[in-house]
Amino acid sequence: MTITFQTSVILELAFKKLEFLSYLLVGTARQAQDVVQGLRSISIEPDDTLET
Repeated sequence: MTITFQTSVILELAFKKLEFLSYLLVGTARQAQDVVQGLRSISIEPDDTLET
């Protein structure tokens, strides 16, 4: 019984770590998208002013 309890606790901790890692990955991906969009808007504006 103690062995199954230990394995269940280990599995629960591993699942929580995976959940936390996936949350971090999603957060960094969203931040990267925001940065890319910001860079695009910054790089597009000077091009427009140069064309006009």
